[in-house]
Amino acid sequence: MTTVAQGLTALLLTSVSPLTTELLVPAMLFMGRDASEESVALYFAVIAILHMLHGVFMKKVGPAYMASYGCVVYAASSICIGRWQLAGESFQVGRAVQAVGASACTVAGFGRIKERMKPRRHIPLLNSLRSLLLVLAPMASQAAVDRYGWRSVFSLMAIMPLSALSLLLYESLTREGTGPREGGRGGGDRERYNLSRFLAWTAADSLGFAAMIVWVAYAPFLVEEGNVNGYLYGLTFLGSFFGPFLTFLLSKKRRKALFVASSFLSTASMFAEEKYTGMLLMNTFRSCSSSISQAEALLSSPVGGSPVQCLRMAAASAAILISISAPADIVMIAFSATSSVCGSLILLLLK
Repeated sequence: MTTVAQGLTALLLTSVSPLTTELLVPAMLFMGRDASEESVALYFAVIAILHMLHGVFMKKVGPAYMASYGCVVYAASSICIGRWQLAGESFQVGRAVQAVGASACTVAGFGRIKERMKPRRHIPLLNSLRSLLLVLAPMASQAAVDRYGWRSVFSLMAIMPLSALSLLLYESLTREGTGPREGGRGGGDRERYNLSRFLAWTAADSLGFAAMIVWVAYAPFLVEEGNVNGYLYGLTFLGSFFGPFLTFLLSKKRRKALFVASSFLSTASMFAEEKYTGMLLMNTFRSCSSSISQAEALLSSPVGGSPVQCLRMAAASAAILISISAPADIVMIAFSATSSVCGSLILLLLK
């Protein structure tokens, strides 16, 4: 069985990358629009490239060593950015190194989920719990920015990987990390590699994720004429708790219909006049559809979770780069609507 420590470790490792983006939101106004766009796009581009390399490397060293390496690199780079106040090119280099650590943490986290857990049940549950962290992250970041300045946000980022590293050490001392596998080769949710299923689910998942990332990257510039409130922004993630939890309770057959419905509703929520309301609705529905597509793509992936995460990050980086020259709201709607169409085709074509 999956222990509490194993579940918490997987949660923390897979939360490093999304929490990085959310913690930055209150600081983006101080970084400047161009700097924030370039920083987020570079961050996801580096992660996309490294996901595949880390996926291959993890097969040789194992998830535990990969996770430890990622936690150390991410925490060290975050502290350096905040402590020495890196700027300009050195800041971008620091962010790239930070992305190296985040990539290793993500690959190791999803590798553990596929091998030792049941993705269809545990990914929605982990996403639901992660939403509580996403609620607190912008609030903590806003408090840090108000009191210590925007660079203090990077010191906050080191808390997550250091916590995961502590749990990894606990597992190694108690030998919990060597327990029997629930999923993966041991059965459970394990499915054979299916190219059409993998491509379909990964395409829908990546496009939806890209739309959400563009929304996050532009949140400070879309809300109240450039003024974002980190406390209110954090509350918009409360809806992300209920969507994945509903997915956790439903059967496999009903999840496909729920994926299509929640994808279209997520796209529709982007038209809301009040931006905080739109964020709340979009986070609710997108977290629901993402939990389903992420689990199905992971199960049909040929090499753990690295191909899925690679395409996710590549789509996010491309969407942000496109949005530099095109209206952000149009880019968000286009990516989200395309994801909804892909979901409909999945429901119709895949058995």
